[in-house]
Amino acid sequence: MIVAPHATVHMHAPHSLAISERDVQQGYVDAETQIEVTVTSNTSHGYTLALQNRGDQVREAVVNGLAKPVLVTAEGSFLVRPSPREGLWTDTFTLRVRFHLSPAARPGMHEWPLIVSLMGV
Repeated sequence: MIVAPHATVHMHAPHSLAISERDVQQGYVDAETQIEVTVTSNTSHGYTLALQNRGDQVREAVVNGLAKPVLVTAEGSFLVRPSPREGLWTDTFTLRVRFHLSPAARPGMHEWPLIVSLMGV
């Protein structure tokens, strides 16, 4: 029997980002909530996480909690991860994010600006 390779990614993050006048003045905002990302797969060759900013409030983001801090620019960022073991496995990360605000940033509640997707399965 041959089992086809498959993978899924789930991100538990807030639906919105609160930006205050103080955040705009200092040029960044730290996400109040940690983000949990879970990858489940059966591939033996690993995977790539793609991180992207969306919206016009954020210029870039610094994501901590992976192997090293990842800078997510307007072009996005990619992180190649090895498979943690053979067979079905789960990789879970708890991330902290600092969003560096764009010149267009305004105080208020905004759509969550970070997207995490899976590539290379």
